[in-house]
Amino acid sequence: YNDAQKLEKSDIPALFKELENENPTICAITIDLLAGAIKDKEETTIVLKNLLKSERKVVRQGAAIGLMDIDPSLGKELMPRLIEAVKEGAPEYETGAIIALGDIGPEAKDAVTAIIEAMKRHPDSAALYRTTLRFIGTPEALEAIKPYEQEKARRKKLVKPISMFADSTIGGSLITAAFLGL
Repeated sequence: YNDAQKLEKSDIPALFKELENENPTICAITIDLLAGAIKDKEETTIVLKNLLKSERKVVRQGAAIGLMDIDPSLGKELMPRLIEAVKEGAPEYETGAIIALGDIGPEAKDAVTAIIEAMKRHPDSAALYRTTLRFIGTPEALEAIKPYEQEKARRKKLVKPISMFADSTIGGSLITAAFLGL
């Protein structure tokens, strides 16, 4: 948003033109710039709501995530776009959508299946997905994270003996973190 603060209202039409760019990263940056360039929160909300109607999926998804940043109370209204971003969105948006769905909490129950599938696709980022599922808290969500929670509990039991050894060595905390997979 620092660059967005330097933009003038006359720059906004050029930003809208950039939303046609085929590169999803350019679209994501453009939406961030638009949201930051328009100083008035109400005007920004109107612009992003209009972008929800775009023919381009990547623009709709970015607008939904931008709106969640501005007004989390819109969560239930934006949920179809956020779920779309988790299921088939550009990587630039999936993380933002996962975080937004976690912010919605239990009302995001319709997103649980999509989040579980995304967690399977991205095992290296599973902690974020597990946290979101925990915030949603449905039986299905909690069941999906149970194996990870059991593994976490098992690792905690192993930490004490290892950390006693590791603390007596140089870089002990790094050894402990590496063992835990942190």
